[in-house]
Amino acid sequence: MNQNSIIYPGMYKDELGQVEINIENRFNESSVHCLFLEIEGVKFEGSSFDDFYLPEPEKYTGNKLSRFTFNKVPLFQSDDFVFELCNCELEFNIPAVLIDYEKNAPFETALNIHLKLGKPKSNGGIDYEQANFQLSINDESFCSEGDLLETGLEQLQKKFDGKYHFKNCFGCLYSDYSPYGNGFFASLQCFRNLKKEYLAVSNKRQILDLAKIHFISVQETYCCKDFEIRTKNTGYRG
Repeated sequence: MNQNSIIYPGMYKDELGQVEINIENRFNESSVHCLFLEIEGVKFEGSSFDDFYLPEPEKYTGNKLSRFTFNKVPLFQSDDFVFELCNCELEFNIPAVLIDYEKNAPFETALNIHLKLGKPKSNGGIDYEQANFQLSINDESFCSEGDLLETGLEQLQKKFDGKYHFKNCFGCLYSDYSPYGNGFFASLQCFRNLKKEYLAVSNKRQILDLAKIHFISVQETYCCKDFEIRTKNTGYRG
């Protein structure tokens, strides 16, 4: 099951100023590596909003890349590495669907994400990563912050005070995060093909055993026909 390409309009900002951008999301259930970004003719790809890298760095002259800062990241179990964009800010809007409990009906809004990425550290990684999240409902603004989309959405869900619920994979009954940890975005495991087994999960060992059988990697913002509203104390993440 796939979703069509979605464009997230926004802004890229660094020490030289800001540039209007469009982040393209071509998500499909076969791979979460499906984000595309172009800044002044330089093309980036990624699986999360904090890991945009140069897929073909040899195509560009040093002058073309001079405005950007890159973090040299080794590839897992490989001698190769990629250059990931950092020392910048990305601000963009993602379409969001929420469920109004009182009206028992979904409605559309937009989630604004303002992501700040720090400079490379000498021992790997970057020295700073933080995001602000904001959305508006009936002229009321809800805000949160965190270094993961998971954290931002959890805070927003609490601030809804039982009035609204996210209609996406994050808010779905059958999704969970790995006990091994997760990245900023697109780290959810979907267990819709093992619903009964997943609903019986209550600890780390059980979710790890279930993941060995089968799961589908999904983005928090994705949604399929099997969506059901998540209830408290479900699965490993509760």
